[in-house]
Amino acid sequence: MNILIMSRSEIIRFAMQKRTESCAVISIRDVGSAAPVIKRDGNGIDTVLSLSFDDVEEGNNCITERDAKKIVSFVKSLGKSYENLIIHCEFGQSRSAGVAAAVSVMLTGDDSWIFEDSRYYINFTCYTKTLSAIDADAPVWRKFLDKLKFW
Repeated sequence: MNILIMSRSEIIRFAMQKRTESCAVISIRDVGSAAPVIKRDGNGIDTVLSLSFDDVEEGNNCITERDAKKIVSFVKSLGKSYENLIIHCEFGQSRSAGVAAAVSVMLTGDDSWIFEDSRYYINFTCYTKTLSAIDADAPVWRKFLDKLKFW
């Protein structure tokens, strides 16, 4: 499954295009803002998980453990039937990158393609909470959480 990171405006444009490959979307919006209109007509988008939390590392409006568990459950439910998993937030740089890095670890064991790309400013709370929701006791995830000590 390909993981694509997009902004709010990019996912809206993407959803307007016809395509045949199957896509699932994790849509992250700011608290209090309306969900983007993501059409599901002839564009391959079959399912959308919509979440609302701000691009902050702590406080009332950051990603919660419940949000992270929803993300992990959603990704697990997709199985191998989707070609693309699109993760978007307002600017496609921080929250979506943090979630995508953790999901990439979950699916492939590698998140370096995100950490090494200067377009992304990873929200580490999104990254660590999503990794923890995968399975905090599993050694493979633990090594990714441990590497954050160096950041």
